[in-house]
Amino acid sequence: MKADGNDARLRKWTDAFGHESAWLISSEQLELAVEAMLTHGYAPATANRDLSALGSIYKWAKQRRLSPPGFKSPTLGVRRFEEPIRRVHADKCEIERLLAAAHAYSDRRFAVFVRLMLETGARKSEILNRTWGEVDLDRCEVTAPLTKNGTPR
Repeated sequence: MKADGNDARLRKWTDAFGHESAWLISSEQLELAVEAMLTHGYAPATANRDLSALGSIYKWAKQRRLSPPGFKSPTLGVRRFEEPIRRVHADKCEIERLLAAAHAYSDRRFAVFVRLMLETGARKSEILNRTWGEVDLDRCEVTAPLTKNGTPR
């Protein structure tokens, strides 16, 4: 069986809380655990991803009625940390290979889509959810009035 990042991500939580019922873990306990993570050198973004993974498990259990009636995920009461803007750097050769692969795809619009993401740094949903009213061809601008993080772009 191949483990992905979430397996390792969640393993530390089962090691820390495996002796307790998932339904009895409090927001305060999670907050202390997250503070311990930061003290031991974990990045705030890692703590946020861990909390999101835990929250997804609680949500999954609740949707399947595996949680006690009226249960509220303790992850909802844990503050998230501010994260710096993530930057991904690709060298010129990597970008050229990506664009060549996009142009080889049978739907020609895909290459335009990939180019737009590369040129703007926009997320997939920020491009797919645009309307023509948000496109200004004269100024070569596409406006995303509401983005995932709640700010216009």
